[in-house]
Amino acid sequence: MPKMVAVGCLMALGTLACQRHSEPGADDAVDRLPLSLDEMKQISGFDGFTRDVDTDRPAADTYVPDGPCQALADQRVAFGDTWIRFRSIADNGELVSGRPRTRAPGPAVAPSTVPVVASALQTIALYPSDVEARNVFDRRVAAMTECVGLNIPGYSGTVAHRDPDTAVYTNSTGSWAFVFVVNSAMLIEVSVLALPDAERIASDISQVIIDRIN
Repeated sequence: MPKMVAVGCLMALGTLACQRHSEPGADDAVDRLPLSLDEMKQISGFDGFTRDVDTDRPAADTYVPDGPCQALADQRVAFGDTWIRFRSIADNGELVSGRPRTRAPGPAVAPSTVPVVASALQTIALYPSDVEARNVFDRRVAAMTECVGLNIPGYSGTVAHRDPDTAVYTNSTGSWAFVFVVNSAMLIEVSVLALPDAERIASDISQVIIDRIN
């Protein structure tokens, strides 16, 4: 995920962090399926995560250019507007070593680094029917495939189809990956940014969620 897109996602989700308002006593699968913060730390191998966002509304991403690449990072486009329950949880944490600044800070300023924020996002959406969930899944995967074919800087990468129900996006640097799954009337996405082996981590987290469904 390019830096501006990553920042855009975090800002968009941050504006929704206080908007989660499940019905009193609601205890359905959308609420039960996401992994806890401790589970996320264990699977990712990164102990610096904090749970920053827990929302029931898709977040917009204004950094993504118009066109099919919006399906990669803009939740409103990715999940559409026909869902009946939605939950998105973001865990973020600053990595110990940041990237060197691209310009020297000046003779009187000590060298410094730009902080790098690692993120892991779990998103689950429930639709009125299996058919509707499949339609949204297919539309998004088609748009993702079209996007990577355009080779736009920051959005190039690969879309792999592990099976008819699972698509995996990995950007060209390997620093951003997400697993997108349709399971009956649910769509599940697990996205990991800036951690080594991002695709493996996203796959392991998504498998735990799928196992809980089954």
